Amino acid sequence: MTARFRLMVLLICLFSLLVGGCSSRADLSQEEARREKVPAFSRQEQSSPSAPVLLKIHFIDIGQGDAILIQSPQGENLLIDAGEKDAAPKLLSYLEAQGVEKLAAVIGTHPHSDHIGGLSEVINTFPVARVYLPAVTHNSRTFEELLLTIKNKELKVSKASQGVKIPLNGLQAVFLAPGDENYEKLNNYSAVVELRYGENTFLLMGDAEIESEEQILQAYSDLKANVIKLGHHGSSSSSSPAFLAAVAPQYAIVMCGADNEYGHPHQETLAALKKMGIEVCRTDQDGNILISCDGRKVDISSERGNNISGSPKPQALNDKTSVAVNDESKDLIGNKKTRKFHRPDCKTLPEMQNRIFFSNREQAIAQGYTPCKSCNP
Repeated sequence: MTARFRLMVLLICLFSLLVGGCSSRADLSQEEARREKVPAFSRQEQSSPSAPVLLKIHFIDIGQGDAILIQSPQGENLLIDAGEKDAAPKLLSYLEAQGVEKLAAVIGTHPHSDHIGGLSEVINTFPVARVYLPAVTHNSRTFEELLLTIKNKELKVSKASQGVKIPLNGLQAVFLAPGDENYEKLNNYSAVVELRYGENTFLLMGDAEIESEEQILQAYSDLKANVIKLGHHGSSSSSSPAFLAAVAPQYAIVMCGADNEYGHPHQETLAALKKMGIEVCRTDQDGNILISCDGRKVDISSERGNNISGSPKPQALNDKTSVAVNDESKDLIGNKKTRKFHRPDCKTLPEMQNRIFFSNREQAIAQGYTPCKSCNP
């Protein structure tokens, strides 16, 4: 018996022992899981209208990898992935700076080291209520270390699979993938998370590739989202035109390292995003990216305040202002489907999910939009 085979047997046995409290797809229909109404504000929050209650999503710049902190409107913290092991000190410092003292849940989207490498350090540092992993093992020391850490902390693994809800107060969170347990590529086991808060939706793709995207398209008729975190760091193996068209986001987040050896994000992906009028934020260029949402308006800010394609310069994270993603105060409104732009009082304005906003005619025309003949902007 080879050492590698023994390691695989050990990992499978350990993973089986740790899996517990798993929700099955039969427990909750997919549409019910996503559409169940979750109030944007609790009674207590509504009594203080002067203090908006925010959902915050932090896309943490830890190099070539993913680490996403979600802070719910009611103060719960959820961490999705934790980058490579050597990025753990930077990640822990960032979490502590955001006031994180415990985690309602951690999610390892799939067992690649650039996603789960720092999870052991996170679990050893903060009290964790739940751990979610997809039903797949990997014969790596990083994955073995994660399973042993979970065991030593006397935690159980809940299975991340399509239709399973993540219990968070005041926020709807559900896994849209994986929808299968027999993929050839490990990336397609990625846990894909959809967040809904008030009128806004966010889609976090892990490293899911086109095969997983196609299954999501088949399972869900309404995938519209304000913001998408692109799968596989902006690789051309993900983010198919059909999937992007179904999601129709205004913003796409790319998490990758500067000058990474994989060439992420790929030029094919960037060209597709530009063609569809989707604006791009990148951790390799913008540093840490913060999205704040009050249930109606989505604000985006970046650490370095670099230019985002086709939009005004975002403010730095320590500034008091930020760029409004759905800022209807802008002068002109574009239609992503017809590629025309309109005056705000035009009678033929598109639906909100198809809108893109411009400060002036030059900006709209530069992105390939033509003026509406009715309102003549």
